[in-house]
Amino acid sequence: MQQEKYNLFQSQNPEIGYFDVIFDFNGKLLYANKYVLVTSSETLNAWLSDRWTKDENPIKIETYTFDIFYQFCSFLYSGNCKLTEKNIFQLVDTAEFFGIQLLKDFCEEFLIEIFNENNIGKIYEIAERYLLSNLLKEIERYVKQNYKALIMEEKIVNLPKSLVMMICRYHGGEFSAFEAVYKWTENYVKIKKEDLEFEEKCKYKFSEFLPVLFVPEFDANKVFAFLVEKPFLVSVSQLPKIIPNYNGKRIEKLFETVYQMAEYQMKKKLNFSSDEITEEVIRNELKEIIKNIKFSEMSLNFVLEFIVDQDFPFPSNILELLTECKRNDHQEEKYFKAVNIFIYTKKLISKKF
Repeated sequence: MQQEKYNLFQSQNPEIGYFDVIFDFNGKLLYANKYVLVTSSETLNAWLSDRWTKDENPIKIETYTFDIFYQFCSFLYSGNCKLTEKNIFQLVDTAEFFGIQLLKDFCEEFLIEIFNENNIGKIYEIAERYLLSNLLKEIERYVKQNYKALIMEEKIVNLPKSLVMMICRYHGGEFSAFEAVYKWTENYVKIKKEDLEFEEKCKYKFSEFLPVLFVPEFDANKVFAFLVEKPFLVSVSQLPKIIPNYNGKRIEKLFETVYQMAEYQMKKKLNFSSDEITEEVIRNELKEIIKNIKFSEMSLNFVLEFIVDQDFPFPSNILELLTECKRNDHQEEKYFKAVNIFIYTKKLISKKF
């Protein structure tokens, strides 16, 4: 019986089909039986009630194309329709609007079969928008197994933000994920024309990924090198938090990086040149970080070459740094010489002022 009704619908012959409702798609007519439609959907029932169809004139449809509505009606008649990569998104939307859960499930099964790394972005957006839970689970499983392919720059830049977030949770410490997220951020900012400056917009958007992006397995040296090139991307105060396991050479690189970032960020913030950045400005920017830096993990050579030589940001505790830093027996002479030079320099400065 159902097959006979469907065959009559397929014929689209008003002479034999017992049709009592006509839809007009810009002059192209689609015939159907009202009973089949209204018993499938409360929305259709309200839509096709007498108050909307008081006469027998065709109902003009502008929201959907003839082909989409034909496949939709085909499903109502037979429980089946022809799905393609071109019509699937519109049919999911149609099923959602008219409340046809069986059609949504049918579409979801099709989407699970066809998604891959090339169309995953668009399909993920559909799954998220229409709450296709089984599809979302399959996508997450796929991401977990194929994140290396997805974090390639040319693929990630056009993915939706929430999917990039998911990829970040499974990147496993691959530094390419860090670079890829920046490229996504850069591309997003270029597309979204907002009032903030480019660097500020990148920093704001990139910060949203920090909770899921950084893991202890990251190569800190690569991160530091990247941030030195883009010192605007992460605030100075965030850096020790996102790379928590630092010691030895890593802590020296961290200190050097945050110093350069602080200098750059203060220059941008206060519109100063590098030469105009004052002792007080740098000290204030770094004071919270300095409290948590383990200077005892630094080598004497680093403290002498990087910190003592640039003593203006840290005049109050250079002696303490020299005392705490790592040194061997052969460096004792260098240590005492540095202390004497520093004390002598401070005396000269005191006399001058």
